[in-house]
Amino acid sequence: MRTPTITATATSTSVRTLLVGDADLEAGHDTHAAGEAEAFLYTASTGGTANVLNVYVDATPSATQVLVGLYADDTTSKSLGQLLAQGTLAAASRCAWNAVSIPPTAIGARTRYWIAVLAPLGAGRLQYRDVASSGGPAATSSQKNLTSLPATWPPGTAWPNAPASAYAATN
Repeated sequence: MRTPTITATATSTSVRTLLVGDADLEAGHDTHAAGEAEAFLYTASTGGTANVLNVYVDATPSATQVLVGLYADDTTSKSLGQLLAQGTLAAASRCAWNAVSIPPTAIGARTRYWIAVLAPLGAGRLQYRDVASSGGPAATSSQKNLTSLPATWPPGTAWPNAPASAYAATN
């Protein structure tokens, strides 16, 4: 079983408490063009208040900006619900965990959430880590020209490549 307290970012050595997501460096490499977003489903390991989102950015992205968001799970439609919080990485570090502050956001233990990543239109390609195949639910947005994360997710293609190397934490 994974310990919930970890050292998480390339830019900080502070200890963060993982609430929801995956702090493992997954083996799969996933790439999206600017304007394309993907979200990954997780179940919160513990409850608390998240104030940082972390994502591992891989070696070859050209993205000059990365948006990371936390969505509620819509259990009725079995897809993403409302956007709860988001943050912007103005200059993501490559081959490193990147942390972005978000407004304090309540996380319920054993509750499902989605973490989304996006390089906005015009920002370049984004490469990050996830399960190469045979994982849990993930979904792209049907919009391919996003400049920000949508308040409600326009469903696109479903993929079995969750989890991504991304998580919400408190510090």
